[in-house]
Amino acid sequence: MKNIIYFTLFSLFSISLSFAQWTDNGTHITTTDNVGIGTTNPIAPLSVKSNSSSSSNSGFILEANNSGNALAKIAEKSTNGARFHMYEEGVEKVAFYTDGTNNHISAGNLGIGTSEPKEKFHLEGNMLIDSYNLGDDNGIFFRENFSSANKYNLSILLYDHSNSGASPDGLSLNAYDGISFSTGSNNRNERMRITQSGNVGIGTTNPDMKLTVKGKIHAEEVKIDLNVPAPDYVFDNDYDLITLEQVENFIAKNNHLPEIPSAKEFEENGILQAEMDMKLLKKIEELTLYTLQQQKEIEELKTLVERLLESKK
Repeated sequence: MKNIIYFTLFSLFSISLSFAQWTDNGTHITTTDNVGIGTTNPIAPLSVKSNSSSSSNSGFILEANNSGNALAKIAEKSTNGARFHMYEEGVEKVAFYTDGTNNHISAGNLGIGTSEPKEKFHLEGNMLIDSYNLGDDNGIFFRENFSSANKYNLSILLYDHSNSGASPDGLSLNAYDGISFSTGSNNRNERMRITQSGNVGIGTTNPDMKLTVKGKIHAEEVKIDLNVPAPDYVFDNDYDLITLEQVENFIAKNNHLPEIPSAKEFEENGILQAEMDMKLLKKIEELTLYTLQQQKEIEELKTLVERLLESKK
């Protein structure tokens, strides 16, 4: 009777192995069929059907040998979405989602194109940020909430200078305390700065005007818009032209022309080009008036001399 029972059990086990095409060689059990967990219709060598659309425990879990903590999970997210998690001592370090949930890597440095990343993100190769036609705030942000004025706006952006918001066509560098440009092989040497107030300095770190250059400028032509009136009023009939005697007395006392700064003032304050040009033009126009007056006096003297010579004949 006992032999009959053993024979029956062996026969049933053999039939089940044959039906499922399982093979047991004493150390491994294998099959050439698809295996399904949670499904009767596996479509891959191993098919696992999720039992929840909201739990990270709804799919595949790899556990640690000693602690039993989860090392990795692959599960469903938000119905037909996917989620992937990796853990260290039960603490989530990596999470990727396909449903729009924020992805993150919170352990170690991330390297692309390198197996030895030296910083939180290390890219060895080229990077493309394609934001064309996506608006006017697309690029690299160094602080969160760019649109908030109190977040310092540290960013490098592809920016729509036409303000249409449709096709970014320029580059925008944004920083709360200004932007500096430097060069140098061993040391960083600042060459140009844009301050928080919008002043630009070249060769100086403290520009006091919209453009401050410490050094020489080479240009083919410079156009200056005037914010002071041209001195054509000098030629008005009621213009009070001081006499040459008054000019002489002023020079003797101050060692420079009236309305023109002294050499010391030039040295201490420099010059405002447009204002100085108008002052010099005014002096030229006054010189013209002096010359015209002198010419009249010369003509009168010539006439007087001619009359005297005529009277002696």
